[in-house]
Formats: sequence, C-alpha cells, structure tokens
Amino acid sequence: MQKSVFVLGADDPEMRRMESWLEELNYEFIYGEHQGERCSPRTAYIADNDLLSYRGHEIIFVECSVTGTQPFKVIDHHRPGDYGYDMGYERYFEASSLGQLLRFLGKMPKSEDYLYAAMDHCFQFALAGLCQGVEASEVLELSNKEIMCGSDICATSLEEITEYYRDAFDLASTIILNGQVVYKLGKHFYTQYDPGLLIMRTVISQRGGAVLYDCINYRSKRRSLRLFGVLKPETVDYFISDWGPGQNLKEIFGVPKRGYAGGYLP
Repeated sequence: MQKSVFVLGADDPEMRRMESWLEELNYEFIYGEHQGERCSPRTAYIADNDLLSYRGHEIIFVECSVTGTQPFKVIDHHRPGDYGYDMGYERYFEASSLGQLLRFLGKMPKSEDYLYAAMDHCFQFALAGLCQGVEASEVLELSNKEIMCGSDICATSLEEITEYYRDAFDLASTIILNGQVVYKLGKHFYTQYDPGLLIMRTVISQRGGAVLYDCINYRSKRRSLRLFGVLKPETVDYFISDWGPGQNLKEIFGVPKRGYAGGYLP
C-alpha cells in the first residue's frame, strides 16, 4: 500500500482538529512552509517545501499548495474550484475541510467535529442556529475559547468588547442592499484575524443580521469594504454585480451561499 503524507496549511482551530485526527490515526503529516517558516494564511498557497524525500508518497494538500508539486488530492474549501467552496450552510460538514478529510480517511465524525466544521465554514449561520447538528451556544463557547487562546483577551475583556459592539450596532446607520438591511460600521479593522473583528462578527451573527465594514491590510495598507452576515444569496450577488462596481470597488470577491463578499477601494 502506497504511503501518504499530508501537508497542512496555516494554523487555525479547524486545522488543529484535523491534525489531532491524523495523529490519532498515525498518519504522517508536515506543515507547509514558506522561506523556512510555517505558512500563514498569506503564504499557504505559495509554500516552498522540499518534498523530494516523499517521492513515491501520495501527497495530500490540506488548505495549502506547494509550488511545483502535483498532489494526489486536495482537501480545501477556500478557493474557487475547491470541493466545498460554494456550498452553503445546509451542507457545511460535507463542504468543510474537516469533513472532507474524514471522508477521505473513512472515519465517522465525533460530535465536536461538527462544531469545528460549522465554526470554520459558515460561522454566522451556525450562530444564527441554522446549522443542523450543532447548537449555537456550543459554537459560541468554542469560538470565544479560541479567541481567548489566540490573543491576550481575557473573559472579562471579551464580554466588554462584546457589549461595545452590541451598543455600536444599536447606534449604527444602515443601508439597504437588494431589500436586505445591512449595518454600517465606521471602524477600521487592520486584519481579518483581529480579535475585535471576530467578536464583532459574533455579535452580528447572533442578531441574525449583516454588516458592511472597513478593513485595512496591515501589510499592504490596502483598504477594502467587507460584507458579512446572515445574508441572502441574492444580496451577495447584488453586492458583487451591482453595488460593489457602483462604489468603484476593485477585485470584488464573494460567495453568495456562504454570506460574505468584499472589494478593494482604489
């Protein structure tokens, strides 16, 4: 039987869950690297590992890509063409990388696997109580735990920031996109992994609402507008095809069934 090696992308809760499965089942895995360091979300698809020692192995990419290497299989849901990329919350586990991995391994998921998959693939719909097989309260508990583990935010600070965004949404202006009410926040976030941003997304998701906010890339300093929330697919379609171009946004992106879109300001 041919040996397999899994190449794992950037660190996040779902990736750590997949890593724990591979460890439990004694599968070999390595981390995707770029210039000698483990890949980040920015470098996951330009990994430069030397895989010569794995010649003859079945190489499986998990949310990454190694330049110059043709994989045996790709497990991913982040990019157009990936198996789960455009699947909505109704098929969240099938679409998630964790779900894909377990199907490939022929293993039945454990109850907590559904939480990780829902949190990663369609967080806002899970918190709105729309994902079958998971409780919104359990997804919230897991998400808050991961936010605190990944930052210097304690439980008290997390509650204070949560309350701040509850008040912010109470006072926020709104716009109508294709008949759906969308809140507008003037605050600029400096990375999509900003803990404050993650907490803001939690608050809007619990409301079952949607938000339009500014994001500035901390490396390139490029400013973008992001749409996120419990959005109708038609609303995201409208943002991509009409509203975004009307605002002169560039490089517009989005997935209607997954409730997000965005574009860069000139």
